[in-house]
Amino acid sequence: MKLTWKFSHALSLVEMRRRIEVRVAYWHARHPSWGIAESYRWVTEDRAEATARGGSGWLVVSDTHVELALELPFIARPFRSRIESLVRAEADEILRMAS
Repeated sequence: MKLTWKFSHALSLVEMRRRIEVRVAYWHARHPSWGIAESYRWVTEDRAEATARGGSGWLVVSDTHVELALELPFIARPFRSRIESLVRAEADEILRMAS
């Protein structure tokens, strides 16, 4: 199952990347057993990739938007709406964060 999103923003690439890092640290501290901090890496200045729990994904950050794609195992299908809601909530939180 592949899910994709594109979120617009008015932040610099550096600031958006910083905010993403803050959220990754938050989720890692909240659920260390998930291995979130270890499961993703920035492969270029503007692209991160991750693999975890049978799924994979990537995100690309620009000065105007973030594109995100997740490739999830078939077993995740019943949780699609929950996953989509979580991604939207995280995007909203990242955009609301103080500089």
